[in-house]
Formats: sequence, structure tokens, C-alpha cells
Amino acid sequence: MSRHEECDSSVKAHSVKYLAAEYLAADTPFEVLEGENVEGVFLAEWPSMQAAKAWYDSPGHKAIRHVRRDNAEHTVVLETGAAPPEERFWNRIR
Repeated sequence: MSRHEECDSSVKAHSVKYLAAEYLAADTPFEVLEGENVEGVFLAEWPSMQAAKAWYDSPGHKAIRHVRRDNAEHTVVLETGAAPPEERFWNRIR
């Protein structure tokens, strides 16, 4: 098993088992239309922003995230989802 596969497997197991994340996409075909190319995309849904942060900061995830950091360049983004209209980006820049 590669280091990437080790990390991917560990993150998925930890996320689903302990923090009720629902995987929407991970290691599926994708196409970058703008910006820097990426090697992979992981998209999951948590019940709340707090739950996502709890997963990210949890001891189980902290114990394995060095595998990702040591073997890939990455960006981690948390998105709140459907915000009220007044909080949406396009409505804030008008």
C-alpha cells in the first residue's frame, strides 16, 4: 500500500466511524478548469462546521495527517454550504 493509500484509507475510516462524515467524492475523476492542477479531490459533508473542525483537530486525524503533509502538496478548505443570501460572496461584492 502506498503512503497516499495509507493516508486515504486511515482518513476515511476515522471520518466515517467517529464523526459521521458523508463522503461525496474522493479519488474520482475530475477536471481542473482554472487554477493550479491538483492530484486529487476529497469532498465530504459533516453535520456542521464545528463537526468538521472537530474531525480535523481530533487525535485520530492528527495522528495520520503527517502522511498527507509529507507526501503531497495540499489545500484544506472548509465551506459552510448554503449560506443565507446576504452572506453569499456574489451578494457581498455588489
